[in-house]
Amino acid sequence: MKHTHFPRKPLNPVALFNRLVFLALVVFFATSCARWSKNGSQTRSQTQIIEFSAPWCRACSVFERQVLDDEQVKKKLTNFKFTQYNIETKEGQHHKKRLGVSLIPSVVALNKDGEVVEKIIGRSKYEFLNFLRRHQ
Repeated sequence: MKHTHFPRKPLNPVALFNRLVFLALVVFFATSCARWSKNGSQTRSQTQIIEFSAPWCRACSVFERQVLDDEQVKKKLTNFKFTQYNIETKEGQHHKKRLGVSLIPSVVALNKDGEVVEKIIGRSKYEFLNFLRRHQ
């Protein structure tokens, strides 16, 4: 069987330009979407802040009242993925063990890969704000 080759018509300049623009847009949006999904939110820190406490812990309730309930701290925490765990729950116990937390109230900073960067045990408002600044 003999293959017949049909001569291709040359593309007119407008059609060629339209195809090139389309390909450029596809590449641009594909790389932008990949970068966005890899980085997550472009405005938030890559750091995750996790706080461990328990209902019976007096120091935990003081830390919550004097530090976490403070408006300046609340505003700063919006730049992070902030999670709180009660160590008496199954989930809290799991994360406490996984991150090596032994005392409460404890706060752990995790990098974007989920590795522990720093741990602190209940601090003053200003020490906690400095902790958050170090991990922005």
